[in-house]
Amino acid sequence: MSLLSINIFIHTPNDIIKNSLSIIILIMSFFVILQLFSYYILNITIDFSLITGGIESRSYFGNYRPSGFLPEPAVYCGHMSGLLSLYLFYNKKIDKYFILGVLSIFITQSTVGVILVSLIISIYLLSFKINKNKLFLILAFLMIILLFIAPEIINRINLFLQGTDTSNNLKVDAVINFLKDDNIFIFGYGLISKDHIELPTYYEAIKDLTIFGSVLSIFGIFFGIIIIILLLYILTVSHVELLYKIILFIPLLKLCSPNYAFFYIYISLFFIILLDKRNKFTRLSKTL
Repeated sequence: MSLLSINIFIHTPNDIIKNSLSIIILIMSFFVILQLFSYYILNITIDFSLITGGIESRSYFGNYRPSGFLPEPAVYCGHMSGLLSLYLFYNKKIDKYFILGVLSIFITQSTVGVILVSLIISIYLLSFKINKNKLFLILAFLMIILLFIAPEIINRINLFLQGTDTSNNLKVDAVINFLKDDNIFIFGYGLISKDHIELPTYYEAIKDLTIFGSVLSIFGIFFGIIIIILLLYILTVSHVELLYKIILFIPLLKLCSPNYAFFYIYISLFFIILLDKRNKFTRLSKTL
C-alpha cells in the first residue's frame, strides 16, 4: 500500500497536489476557527477528537486552545506546518490559504506551532534580495512573534525547572532511560507508545523528540545513525534550492511521530521532492 501511495504521489501533477493541499488547509483551519467561535461565543466545547473516536483532546493549558481533529494543539501545529511547507513549495508564494493556515496556528496558542511557522515565513522572506526595508520587515516580524510567545516560553521554562511540565519533563525522562538502558540504547524503544497502563508515562514522549531524536529513540543508536546519515546525505545531494530544503525540513522538528498517518504522507512527499531532479530549477517566488 505504501509503495502504491508513493507511486500515486510521483505521478500526480503538481497543480492537483497544490489544490488538494489548499482544500485540506481550508478544512482544518475552518474547524479550529469553529471550535474557537463555539467555545467563546456559544459556550459550547466541541471535541472533534472524541467525536471521531479518538482520545479527549488536551485543549486546556491555562485557557482553551482548539486543536481541530487532533488530540492537542502542538500536534495540530505539526500537521499544519507540514501542510504549509508543502503548499509553499508547490504554490511558490504566500496567498490566502497559507495565511489562513498560519492564523489557525496562532489560534491554537501553541508555542512550538508559532515557532515553526515563524521559521518557515522567515526563511521564505530571506529568499528576497535583502535591503534595509526588507531587513526591517523581517526583524519587526520576529520581534512581534517573540513578544507574542515570550510569556509562554518563560512559563514553560519555570514549569520545566519545577518538574511539572508534563511534556518536556517526560522527554528528558525518555532520553535518560534511553541512555541508561543498554538494550533500548542499542535496539531502540521500537514503535510502541504508552498503550498499556503498566508502561512508564515517559513512553508518551519517545516519538516526539524531533526527527533525529525520534529516529534514534525508535531504531536504536546504530540503525538510527544510519538513517540520519542517509537523510542528511539526501538533503545534501538534492538539487532542490537550499531555502526550500530548510522550509520542508522545519516541520520534521515536530512532525516526527509514526503514530499519525500524515507523517507517512509528508515524509513520502519530502523524499519525492528532494529526489526529483526536475526540482533543480525550482525557485521561490519573488512576490508576496
